[in-house]
Amino acid sequence: MIIDFKEIPAGNTGGDGQDQFELFARDFIEELGFNIIQHPSRGADGNKDMIVYGNFNNQKKINWLVSCKHNAHSKTFSSVTERNEINILDRIKSNDCQGFIGIYSTIASSALSERLLKLRNEIESEIFDHRRIEKLIVHYPERHYLFWRYFTSSFDKYKHYLNYKATYDMTADKKQSTTPLTEEDILRINKTAIIIIELEKIKERYFNANWDERGNIIRELYKYSDHTNLKVAEHIFAFLSDAAEQTRGGMTQNVAISIFSLTISFFPYSEDEKDRDKIVELATQCVNNAYSMVYDASIYIKDYNVIMYGLTILKYIYMKGNQQNLPVLILKVDSIYSDIEKDIQSRGRNDFVDILDLIQLFKADRKKGTLKFPPLTVQLHKLIYPNKQ
Repeated sequence: MIIDFKEIPAGNTGGDGQDQFELFARDFIEELGFNIIQHPSRGADGNKDMIVYGNFNNQKKINWLVSCKHNAHSKTFSSVTERNEINILDRIKSNDCQGFIGIYSTIASSALSERLLKLRNEIESEIFDHRRIEKLIVHYPERHYLFWRYFTSSFDKYKHYLNYKATYDMTADKKQSTTPLTEEDILRINKTAIIIIELEKIKERYFNANWDERGNIIRELYKYSDHTNLKVAEHIFAFLSDAAEQTRGGMTQNVAISIFSLTISFFPYSEDEKDRDKIVELATQCVNNAYSMVYDASIYIKDYNVIMYGLTILKYIYMKGNQQNLPVLILKVDSIYSDIEKDIQSRGRNDFVDILDLIQLFKADRKKGTLKFPPLTVQLHKLIYPNKQ
């Protein structure tokens, strides 16, 4: 298993963490293309089911009852049984639904699977167990924002592996000046050249499109994330810098998510001292991108979601500074926080108070080594998620 579902706290822990699996399930099912009709909520009777609208495999769209069960913390990694999912048919009908979706951090028991199979003539059903969820996240780089937000340690280990792989390739490239080129060397060099050419084509289409179209175009960059090296990362980050500079023109949340997710997908790792200057240069570029997103989204479009993804870029670079023993990155992040606060405050407007509070929350959270959004105040939650109370 690549993803450790125990990173999401158990539902009985109390505090902000107790709802994390339900929130993950909501974001996961939205990523699959479903519309949320009823969000997860907490009440006297415990967490209520979600209701979503959508379809699988281009079938007719229907209402689905979504049940979330987080058993990963049980001693035996216990399956979800019929006793955990009682009265499925009654629950579906009473909520005016036609289908059932189970989102589980373990697996469904054979008895539960058989029960759903017997109901197939009356209701549709889909089960997403831990392995199916992992496959639908890890194998789709455009969904890696779910990976890093909810499973930070697992994501970091995964990227560490990929970066070691990239480091091997870069080391091989450096030997080319003293050893004859092998067929594998030529293939790797040609692949990098082709990727750079394709990036330029995508970049041209991106800047000639409107914001909605840009959200789809920039996601095309993910397909190169498993083939990255310092040269590819340099071109990707140049692209992202140009994109971040246009924040004030109306950047959407989808584009902001992609800029952050692409940053962590292509950020290089190397233990070679000769690469440190280049890594610091690219990290500085990322910090400047974060400034553009946070400042312009605050001043010109007042989009809290874009602001939060910009601030999470700062958290990521701060984390990389600690992990790769690059204290200069920590200083750069702290410096840019001071610049953002000072520049926004200089505007002297009362409507920036909430934004400054949001910035302070992320700044206070930067040392925790996680890429999750920090818990929001009630006021900020109402502003940012007005329809998700």
